[in-house]
Amino acid sequence: MKAIKIKSASPCATTTKQIKEERIHSFLLLIMA
Repeated sequence: MKAIKIKSASPCATTTKQIKEERIHSFLLLIMA
């Protein structure tokens, strides 16, 4: 579960919806960088 270790700032990061959003957000950041 490396997806949770990306940005586990909020305690609700364990939900699949949060993980998916975090993954998409980090992916977009990588593309924009």
